[in-house]
Amino acid sequence: YLTKQPFRLMPGDYETKAEGGPGRGSRFTVLVKNPELTDIRGMDVGDREYRGFVEVIPTPDGFHLVNELPLDRYLFSVVGEALPPTSPLEAYKTMAVLTRSTMLEKLRLSRPNPEGIQTCDAKACQAYYGLTRERENSAKAVRATRGLVARAADGALPVHHPSCGWATTAGIQDRQAPTLAFRSPGDL
Repeated sequence: YLTKQPFRLMPGDYETKAEGGPGRGSRFTVLVKNPELTDIRGMDVGDREYRGFVEVIPTPDGFHLVNELPLDRYLFSVVGEALPPTSPLEAYKTMAVLTRSTMLEKLRLSRPNPEGIQTCDAKACQAYYGLTRERENSAKAVRATRGLVARAADGALPVHHPSCGWATTAGIQDRQAPTLAFRSPGDL
């Protein structure tokens, strides 16, 4: 609380060229600890570990933390959080393309703001928890689909919602409900 100027926390090798240029190959991360210890070992489920660098911006109420990293590194966590760990690689690939498409559109439409943020880490944007939600299959899927995006024939983005049973929680149906009686699970 002593500074009024923003500052950055940068891992030691952030400027390496391991994956194609400055800031792309960081092996190190920034660990943001929850200041209220809820465990005698000093661990807290609120602790988060981030790739890239973290900018700390003082505000009257404390600090805002802004994590800056390449889009595909961001997707490792978002895609990992979106699917159950046992999902097949093809499901992760589909989610990677859908999430990348959505995120690129959000970035295109983002408005300049004093903090320079383009999205948030809440479920309202896309849940982002850093390294704790990265999975081996999410990283493989993001790498395998690098640069691929999806658009409908009319140019619109496909809409994604985590629903099951033909409707969102708001009651919006994403497809027509089946009219035939099901004889077996295979009929689904």
